[in-house]
Amino acid sequence: MPLRIPIVLLTLFCLNIPLLAQSASRLNNAKPLASFEKKIKENLEAAAAESATLKIPENRVFFYFRVADLLWDFDEEGARALIEESRSALGRLVSAPGNNPFNSMIGHYHQQLRGEIVEALARRDPQLALDFMRGTKPVAPPGDAAKWAADAEVGLEEQLAMKIAENDPARAMRLAEESLDKGISFQLNGLVETVVAKDPEAAKKLVGKIFDKLKATDLTKDESAASFLFWFLDEEFKSRRPELTPGEKRYGATRRKPALSDQSLLEWSNFAGAAALSIISGAAQNNDAPGDSGNLISGAVSLLPDMEKISPAVVANIRRKYAGVRQKLNESTRRFVEENDIRRNGKVEDFLELAEKAQGAERGDYLRMAVQKAVDYDADFDRARNIIDEKITEPNERKSEIAFVELAHAQSAAEQGKIDEALASLAHLESDDERARTLGHIIETALTAGNKKIAAQLLEKAIGAMPPQIETSKQFEAMSRIIRGLAETDAERAFALYESLIEPINQIASAYIQMCRFDGSGYGVETKDEMLIRKGSTATQAILAFVEETKSLARSDFDRAMSLAGRFRQTELRVYAELNAIQAVSSKR
Repeated sequence: MPLRIPIVLLTLFCLNIPLLAQSASRLNNAKPLASFEKKIKENLEAAAAESATLKIPENRVFFYFRVADLLWDFDEEGARALIEESRSALGRLVSAPGNNPFNSMIGHYHQQLRGEIVEALARRDPQLALDFMRGTKPVAPPGDAAKWAADAEVGLEEQLAMKIAENDPARAMRLAEESLDKGISFQLNGLVETVVAKDPEAAKKLVGKIFDKLKATDLTKDESAASFLFWFLDEEFKSRRPELTPGEKRYGATRRKPALSDQSLLEWSNFAGAAALSIISGAAQNNDAPGDSGNLISGAVSLLPDMEKISPAVVANIRRKYAGVRQKLNESTRRFVEENDIRRNGKVEDFLELAEKAQGAERGDYLRMAVQKAVDYDADFDRARNIIDEKITEPNERKSEIAFVELAHAQSAAEQGKIDEALASLAHLESDDERARTLGHIIETALTAGNKKIAAQLLEKAIGAMPPQIETSKQFEAMSRIIRGLAETDAERAFALYESLIEPINQIASAYIQMCRFDGSGYGVETKDEMLIRKGSTATQAILAFVEETKSLARSDFDRAMSLAGRFRQTELRVYAELNAIQAVSSKR
């Protein structure tokens, strides 16, 4: 790795790129570092140099920030210079002529990348995060795009306030109040969750201000505000339930503390009921004109069982109103509202009954919903298997549903320490790929519980389930999980397996780039002999998941992991591998 640095530096100076000159001068002024920390810093500067040679500007934005975030503890001034490079590059992208941040895949990616950087910067320096956000505000054409852009800015401001609230609730409150003047977005839910955990009294003030804002808003015209109202109430009702559903536990869901008193909850519920009546009436009068009325009505109707416990008269009025105008709504809206109501509040039998009345793809959709309900709400895996065996006949659909049920069963059993029961799920799976993938989840559960002996035994089974030649995306993802597990139980073997798959990944990455160039895809960016570092497809998901495992390897031998990272031929993959390895030891340090 060190041998590459002088060549890269020379190239960059010839290109008149100021970044490294700034970084080099700051390095001379930096405090003396311990030997290992010095090594990390040198590798980060080399990664910054290589990032500057990348052709896809989105990759430069991504890597400048990743390097800066890792460099911060060693050289804050140099890190800030890199962040400025990232901000400048992203600013040029979002203000380019013809840019529409909400009408293309790459536009959405720019917004996602921007949000991720702002959120991460908030941990370091809230003011820097705010400056980055304002300096990369996209320029959108007039009309709907401009409105969406404005709504997105409100959401990002509230997302930033949420991160700041983790350490400074008072400042977050000030930002939230400024943001409320511009509108309401779903991000406020996260902000309330954060503030209520840190400062319950501040949370009461915040939800009071939000409620005042909602009452001053015409919710029949402001879909974002109406969506927030129903979503917030849903989260508040959930916060009062005694325990998570099986599906919520498996997906790692959490619930915030209640943010409202009982009296406030009643007021919110009654207000939401009045809003729902207006929205339903408006949709019927407008003959269900295009818009989000289906989403809003669905959000209201799905809340009725919870609202009925405290506002029974209001709910009765909503049910009567919906029944009276139901036929004036178009069929797709009615179906959407009623399916969501069943998905949220119904039972397996409700979906099976709908499936019996349907045909073709619609029947298949209802059967999948029945399987999901049996698994995620009831943890009734036998019931789910019976539905598949008796009612789902299409081979690919059967295979997909079986894999879903058995993975869920294996995870549930492993979390309860029932390893034999978890392994029994493997017998129901139809391919080695699926068995290896499921074993990977069981292994992770065992390692999380600290049982390395069982994990080692399971790893042998997982390796035995893999074919001699790894070729498919699922196989590579399974191998990534296996390598992650081996890194904790048999590091030497983990390194050997990882090393054996680097060249196949190099070939796959090269073929993927060529195919993107051939058919003009690549997530909306010109490929330029590079892969966009984003998990936006099955291929990039598998490639990047494998590359990331340098993080697992670095924890046992940093130098060896960095050496393997250097064997990726694509610069963007090489830098990505190196930064993941550096992140692992920086976190450990």
